[in-house]
Amino acid sequence: MSYLNINNKRLSFEELKKLPLGAESDFETKTLKYCKNWLLGKKEFEISTSGSTGTPKIIKLQRAQMEASAHMTIQTFGLDANDHLLVNLHPSFIAGLMMLVRGLESRAEITVIEPTANPLENFSPEASFSFLALVPMQLQNIISNPQTKTIFEKAKAAIIGGAAVGSSLMKEIKNLKPALYSTYGMTETVTHIAIKRINGTQPDQYFQALPGIQLSQDKESCLCIKGKVTSGETIVTNDVVELFEGTKFNWTGRRDNIINSGGIKIQLEKVEAEAESILAKLGYEGKPVALAMPDEKLGEKLVLAIEQKKEALDLEQFKTQLKEALPSYHSPKEYFFVDQIPLTPTQKVDRIGLRKTLRKNRQQLNRFG
Repeated sequence: MSYLNINNKRLSFEELKKLPLGAESDFETKTLKYCKNWLLGKKEFEISTSGSTGTPKIIKLQRAQMEASAHMTIQTFGLDANDHLLVNLHPSFIAGLMMLVRGLESRAEITVIEPTANPLENFSPEASFSFLALVPMQLQNIISNPQTKTIFEKAKAAIIGGAAVGSSLMKEIKNLKPALYSTYGMTETVTHIAIKRINGTQPDQYFQALPGIQLSQDKESCLCIKGKVTSGETIVTNDVVELFEGTKFNWTGRRDNIINSGGIKIQLEKVEAEAESILAKLGYEGKPVALAMPDEKLGEKLVLAIEQKKEALDLEQFKTQLKEALPSYHSPKEYFFVDQIPLTPTQKVDRIGLRKTLRKNRQQLNRFG
């Protein structure tokens, strides 16, 4: 018999079907409601997008789409009733909801906890989970704590989404026992449609589409996706990619993150990747985020916000190395240090919120030209 564990309650899937709701916390109520509705055969679910690149919106997903997505993951990772899934993401968003569905469809043991920076910190050393979904921050916190790292090492696999895994974290996870995969997907594709192994002796060079997913590109090199998870319709994304062999791709960045600064087109994610790599080499852990700000002469100018950490940063050395690493005219025109990079509820960088902060507090921020 399969069970769901939440807030010291252990409920069989049959008990979930009959469970009265309403006396629990909001998180617990939503979790149990989704599970109950799924087990009772509900055909349509509403879910909110993350809002990382625009205003959050409600999307309606059909059960058939969600079943197709869940079974792709179950097949890919070999999940079954012998597995134990940890769900530590909020079910109001697609990543958390689909972890529940994967557990329900595979008849695996499911343990659900409210989202936290280190999802394993309140478990005993004897605890073990075979499959997890994490954001990079959670992964970093888990492996930085010896006790939670020991628990994590018992897993067979984990998927990492919500944000890119930084270069310094990549080095730390290389020899971890669980197979770790970066994922590509969105609410409209019912979570990931492609994965990339990022640790082990032979990490993947490209994202690989899951079985049944058809990939193509539009005239602007944006990824197009078709499959059962999209109800057979082609979804044109805003993600610029390099596509190989029809099933593999490298993600370059978002089309709406390409800025035109004085006639020079700059991909923000490329600037961030170079900046993060140089910061890591200089021993500075602050996260960099590239943004466009209005400029009378250039139309848009590139600025770089860096999360303030205790470590001192030789800014001039950093600026020199970044300029050498980037193509001509791709260097930021201004640098800002901020106390904290704002994140969405799904732990993605909130570029809209950060831009508002820079505009509102421009004079008060630690700014360097």
